[in-house]
Amino acid sequence: MLSDGIDELLLPLIIVLVGIVASNNARFRHRLCRRALLHPILSPWQNLINYADESSFLTITAVSRVAFVELEKILFTSEGVIVRRGRPEMLNCRGKLGLYLLYATSRMEVKFLCMIFGIVPTTCIKYINEMMKLVVKKLKNHEAAKISFPMSETRKQHYADLVHAREPSISNCIGFVDGVAIPVQCSSEILEQNKFYNGYKHDTTVNNVLAFAPCEV
Repeated sequence: MLSDGIDELLLPLIIVLVGIVASNNARFRHRLCRRALLHPILSPWQNLINYADESSFLTITAVSRVAFVELEKILFTSEGVIVRRGRPEMLNCRGKLGLYLLYATSRMEVKFLCMIFGIVPTTCIKYINEMMKLVVKKLKNHEAAKISFPMSETRKQHYADLVHAREPSISNCIGFVDGVAIPVQCSSEILEQNKFYNGYKHDTTVNNVLAFAPCEV
């Protein structure tokens, strides 16, 4: 009887606490005011793009500066890119590409991306969605984005020479492979979710094996 009385007292208290937490989340967790952020001109991203050394730039964006510039040229040609009139956008093309790379190559939450780039969540999400569509459109059939195995003996020998020059103890090697588990959104279907759950990573992932060709430095 005592236990039943305690349960009757705790239930209303739990309901009240859940209501308070839900209310606070709705009011504060998803709101990030403009005045709480640096202006994009003064943002950490601008400092990185303007002053970072090659190693730091690669560490943050996952691409070299040369690759970044080439990707920027491919994505932001005049063809197929919407030119907006009126007030300038918060991020230029280079900022949008940087935002997309950080979003695509890390598990950083939107609120942290907002702090790095100096934009509010709604603007951040809008740019990410725009960039995802643009990347698919521009790279889907682009020569630089194609994956192919070197078929000619000349190309194979060239790759083998590059590997041997870098690692003299290795001969007749034309590339290397590596595995990566890419996090994906959880599925509401139990069987589907179970199929992609990675116990080692403690997350829902898609496993990939990527092949790389050596490059000249």
